[in-house]
Amino acid sequence: MAFRLTAKTKSILNQIEKNPSVVLDIEGIDLIISSSITFKNVYWDDDNITWDMDGITWDGAYQDPNTKNYLNLKESTNAITQQIYPDKEGSSSITSALFSIVDKNNEIAQTLSLNSIGEILGKQCDIYLGFVTAVYPDDFMPVMRGIITSYNPMP
Repeated sequence: MAFRLTAKTKSILNQIEKNPSVVLDIEGIDLIISSSITFKNVYWDDDNITWDMDGITWDGAYQDPNTKNYLNLKESTNAITQQIYPDKEGSSSITSALFSIVDKNNEIAQTLSLNSIGEILGKQCDIYLGFVTAVYPDDFMPVMRGIITSYNPMP
């Protein structure tokens, strides 16, 4: 599968040091969970910015307030596995990945609670890969789209 690279992504690829960033986008919540601070392009009608803010320029980017860098890559899966089940009709393989999310100030527990979004199991989850300082979703590539089948909150 080929991806069209943006100018920003090409610029990052030409750098000597590249730091990856992973983003989880879960259906039903406004919060985007990331492994690093994530940026968003500036648009004229964006409700999250005012033109008086420091560093805001017409063609620039700003830190997305709906993104939290709570994804812990050291405790998460570093490989995506696939298992082929030829006896399952209509499905050639099952892909799985495990992610560790830091629950700072109980924010994730409140966001994923039954009162907030209902049942987390069965929700669509999209996983994107990009680089630190890249703009989400423009400079990120979809790696996996799936359904949440397990959720284990740790005390």
